[in-house]
Amino acid sequence: HVAPGDAILHMTNSAFDVSVEETLIPLMSGAVVVIAEKQVVFQKEMLIDFLNEHKVRIAQFVPATLRALLAGQTKKAKNLEVVICGGEKLDPQLANQITSQGYHLYNHYGPTEATVDTLVWSCPPNRGLIKLGAPIDNTKVYVLDEEGNPVPSGIPGELYIGGAGIARGYLNRPDQTDRAFVPDPFEQNGCLYKTGDLVKWHRDQTIEYLGRLDKQVKIRGMRIEPGEITAKLLELDEIENGYVMAHHDEEGQVNLCAYIVWKKESEPQKIRRKLAQTLPEYMIPVHFMTIDELPLTPNGKMSEQLLPIPEKETETVEAYVPPCTEIEKLLTDIWQEVLGIERVSIKGSFFDYGGDSIKAIQISSQLRKYRLKLETKYLFTHATIQEVAIYIEPLKKQIDQWQISGEILLSPIQNWFFSKNFVNPHHYNQAETLYKAEGFDPEAVELALDKLIEHHDVLRAVFVKNPQQMVQINRKAYTADFYTLEVMNLRNKNNWRELAENHIDSIQGELDIENGPLIKASIFQTNKGDHLVIVIHHLIIDGVSWGILLEDLETAYEQAVSGEKIKLPEKTTSYKEWTTELWNYAKEEVVNETAYWEDVENRLVVPSSLAVRQSINQKRWYSKQLVRQLNKEKTDLLLKQAHRAYNTEINEILLAAFALAMKEQFGIEELPLDLEGHGRETFSEDVDVSRTIGWFTSVFPVVLEVGREEKLGTAIKSVKDQLRRIPQKGMGYGLLYCKELHTIEERPSPPVSFNYLGQFELHENEGQSLHLGNSNSLENERTHMLDLNLAVINGVLEINLEYHEREFDRNEIEQLLNVYTETLEKMVDHCIDKEDDGEKTLSDFDDQRLTDEELDHIYELLEDM
Repeated sequence: HVAPGDAILHMTNSAFDVSVEETLIPLMSGAVVVIAEKQVVFQKEMLIDFLNEHKVRIAQFVPATLRALLAGQTKKAKNLEVVICGGEKLDPQLANQITSQGYHLYNHYGPTEATVDTLVWSCPPNRGLIKLGAPIDNTKVYVLDEEGNPVPSGIPGELYIGGAGIARGYLNRPDQTDRAFVPDPFEQNGCLYKTGDLVKWHRDQTIEYLGRLDKQVKIRGMRIEPGEITAKLLELDEIENGYVMAHHDEEGQVNLCAYIVWKKESEPQKIRRKLAQTLPEYMIPVHFMTIDELPLTPNGKMSEQLLPIPEKETETVEAYVPPCTEIEKLLTDIWQEVLGIERVSIKGSFFDYGGDSIKAIQISSQLRKYRLKLETKYLFTHATIQEVAIYIEPLKKQIDQWQISGEILLSPIQNWFFSKNFVNPHHYNQAETLYKAEGFDPEAVELALDKLIEHHDVLRAVFVKNPQQMVQINRKAYTADFYTLEVMNLRNKNNWRELAENHIDSIQGELDIENGPLIKASIFQTNKGDHLVIVIHHLIIDGVSWGILLEDLETAYEQAVSGEKIKLPEKTTSYKEWTTELWNYAKEEVVNETAYWEDVENRLVVPSSLAVRQSINQKRWYSKQLVRQLNKEKTDLLLKQAHRAYNTEINEILLAAFALAMKEQFGIEELPLDLEGHGRETFSEDVDVSRTIGWFTSVFPVVLEVGREEKLGTAIKSVKDQLRRIPQKGMGYGLLYCKELHTIEERPSPPVSFNYLGQFELHENEGQSLHLGNSNSLENERTHMLDLNLAVINGVLEINLEYHEREFDRNEIEQLLNVYTETLEKMVDHCIDKEDDGEKTLSDFDDQRLTDEELDHIYELLEDM
């Protein structure tokens, strides 16, 4: 069907085999591959316009997507002639809907083991039977009985596939290969794939699908054997007996139901969480039904026919609930993108999906593209799409989009920076690297960077000395060289990596905060693709800002390469307006926090076990760092389930475990430390910095106590309540110590800093291995004895501890990290195994007169009842 010049829709995730067909067949035929953006794939109202705009002639869907996107459309795609459906069973009602719209519908069948497609059938209109069809060219199919003999038309048998498309087997799985790939009895040296599908021939030499021989089902395109789930279910202590099977609902969707005979009755929610520790999300049953015993046939076998059918009101455990309104649909798409989840339910918890404060900012930022506003605080108090949707409002205030120039008040963190009087203040940077196998177009990169610097005003800032203090000045666009861009041709250089890294280390030390530039970029061209490295002074960027900048850079670059006019999302509140409003807020509100912060500072005493180690020379020359990781399984539990036990946020668990580790290693019962936050807290309805670039970080002290009992639960509750007593998440401290308490130089400095940076997905590519040099001058002084930085990278928690080699022995730090990691693992297990979810602590109640002892007594009374 594919001819040169045809436009073929590509909308399948690259993890699925159909994506190969959607890509290679058009390209080999001289056709055009039209790649659908994510919002098009999941928005019914956008699909037809997209198909018309790109003159798509052929499109392929799985039945569920076909039903959701194309069936029932009020208008027809003008150029769309051929619709292909595959991946799951196509029902006649859906097929008739599509053919009645005037499309030619083809049902495709084929397992991955036979290279995607094996059988094809052209679906006539108004048919009550949908067939798999006849084999494609260079493919042979047989319908055989249990003895391997061919069966006549009308008699059920198992489908075997042979021919040019058969795979050689499963990689490194010889036993499974031997079971599924068998010798062809009808052709010497031939091989057949044993599908496990029950089919029958029709007289016209087409094949009809009857079901699975091995009870496998397909859910969301993934093949599932319910028996595997049953086996995991029966491993649980609470289960006496159980069985898992698939059911079709009224809309033809496949859902799993777990039938449970209890040994020790529990809640389905807990069973689901335990299954989630060893099974992927799509294998977790939607329905859980309690039964007295499993029904048996007269010959003693389990009878599926006698099991009750789950009704809509059957208790479900976080069952998928689709969006109903346009706002819910939009939120669903944004959550799936930001949280990296394939499918979210409008009743699913933001925290169960791994959400945190930084993810909340990203969601708010994405909504702004649609001129909608959501304050991030609502994601913490109304954690489901269904609940939070009502708090989304149209943007009322029109934020000025013109350039901002002139003097800008320093933020608290910028004041902190200049108070340190670093030997080399110009060398205090952050850097990122990007990689493209096909290479970068230098002119397009330059156009993109020009637009970014015009659009994000703070990227044009310099810092000038006056007699009293440093002053931040925003320059007008196109009035100076705000950045440098170098292109180095390292192709055919065996030592290209060494040359690139030497150059990066060099430019790290070449920024100038007084005269500029504060940004340097380099493209390194190699035989295996190009690396783009960007170095920016920390005074004008932070971790959240990098996410905004890289997203806009990608957008601008793609538009520049395509010859389009570069258009970026609208600006939010400028850094200049933010600092102005922040200091106004400090005059009116923050002064009330003075007594709280004075009390904290009075307790900032360096523990004796650390004080005796402090070195006079704090140059970064003596800095070393060690890294540990929490495995992927434990990280996933930490992100998505551990919070339920005590209604915690991830940093509260991370800090509780670290405080216990410091207590065990150094005997510290009260741990003074600096906490870093993203600093983008809401303090005014008129301020929205969700898409603003700058250095917003907040730093504030806390003294953590974990109790003398060293119990995991006690430590978690104690740390949680201490952190939640901090006013405005610590934002006011930076404002106060500049104005009210004392000069910054006199501020007590805790010996330890803690910073949880959030979650990041890094693509596996050549760019990963480039070392970005020293982002902070080795001549500058360290600000803490221990710097603990944590981030979840590709689903794994990475723990980075920086220390002074003259203050700590490497073995001590290794031991501390080992203790911390072990404590964190035990803490996660404790939270998962806790019998009762959602134990309230003092910070969950408005009545501040309540004590820990009184609350514990209340829980004891409830248990006795």
